[in-house]
Amino acid sequence: MKKILFVMLSLLLWSAANVQAQVTIGSNANPHPGAALDIQSSKGLKLPVVAIFNANILELAGDADKATAVGIMVYNTNASMVDGRGEGVYVWNGSKWMFVAVSSGAAVPVTQISVSPSGTSVTSGQTQPFTATVSPGNATTPEVSWLVLPGTGSGTIISTGTSAGLFTAGSAGTVTVRATATDGSGVYGEQSATVIAAPVPVTNVSVTSAGGATGLNAGSTLQLTATVLPGDASNKAITWSIASGNAATVDQSGIVTGTGNGNVTVRATSNADNTIHGEITLTVTQFIGETTVVGSKDTYAVYCYPNNLGCWMTDNSKEGTPSRKRFGYADNETTPETVLGTDPNATSGARGYYYTWTQAANACPTGYHLPNETEWNNLKSYINGVTATSEQKSFWISGSALAGCYDGSAWNVWGSYGAWWSSGATHQLFDADASGMNGPYTESNYYFSVLCVKSN
Repeated sequence: MKKILFVMLSLLLWSAANVQAQVTIGSNANPHPGAALDIQSSKGLKLPVVAIFNANILELAGDADKATAVGIMVYNTNASMVDGRGEGVYVWNGSKWMFVAVSSGAAVPVTQISVSPSGTSVTSGQTQPFTATVSPGNATTPEVSWLVLPGTGSGTIISTGTSAGLFTAGSAGTVTVRATATDGSGVYGEQSATVIAAPVPVTNVSVTSAGGATGLNAGSTLQLTATVLPGDASNKAITWSIASGNAATVDQSGIVTGTGNGNVTVRATSNADNTIHGEITLTVTQFIGETTVVGSKDTYAVYCYPNNLGCWMTDNSKEGTPSRKRFGYADNETTPETVLGTDPNATSGARGYYYTWTQAANACPTGYHLPNETEWNNLKSYINGVTATSEQKSFWISGSALAGCYDGSAWNVWGSYGAWWSSGATHQLFDADASGMNGPYTESNYYFSVLCVKSN
């Protein structure tokens, strides 16, 4: 008999569920068509009463299965709960308890949401907090949900409070961060954000020289090249410096200039990370012997001396603007009274032009300069010393250098010895005889030859 009653009850329940799929408690009337449970009684439905500590934690049996708990409704008695609205009715939305009941009056919907900050730039992989300000301030449900709308860039955002979200930047470009009201009003606010690609760090710097050269002569130059890895490093700028040695200098184009004898280590340091650098060691050799320099008006013989005495022109200069009194002498002239004329471009005057002291300042080829008193005296001491070779001495007694001078009253010392201007405010000249430095001389009444020097 019990078995028959059980089967009949089961069939009855199956039939009712398939006909209306609703339940009425406390009345024989049919339930409302849209209700799953229609309590038609003088008594109400008692919700579970709990004290929720944190609105972001389920805090019910089965916490591990938050997804299946969606829709559970409870009455919270904890007025000081974290990230909630205190005592009242709440429903679990899968990640948070949402306040759904008010103590009195109608619900107040959200009408406006503003998102801040604006104009934000975030490096890829970094985070940026956003805040949603909900209006009106007494909205029944002020909570918002966050969303990132991809543009040319990407990112993600999570809720960190009732109106706070934390954005994590993805790929470079622009995105839109949106906060939407959870009260069903559909109101939202948004801000654009720019995602900046993370910088690519420098991992290595290496230095090579033109042609693989391992050295250079004093007075000459050598181009160095720095290679920065990886090839797509964000900042490939480097700074050149001399790490050790004093036989050369280097500019910020990587051009090394030899200045003496010995080894020098040249370094290229990454501007992005000054702990990363590359180096090359070069041997600088002081060139000694004959060479030439090309000027704007002629090519001049040069002799480079040891002991850092410099490379000296052994031909008198024809650069710049010569004296209007006399431009120069031909090689075969024997009397200083012969005047060649007033054409500054005349090819005569193989022994060089004559200059006032002011004119002499601009009478040297590029890279060379008018010798100062110290340079003249150092050269004279070396030539008169025991270590100078006969070749080195001969340059100062050969006919090519002995072009005479105009001493303010007449042309003289032709073929005897040379007289050349020196730099400095005293308008001194150097005589190739034992007298050495002489002067000062007036600027306009004296005309002397010019020899130029370049440091080696």
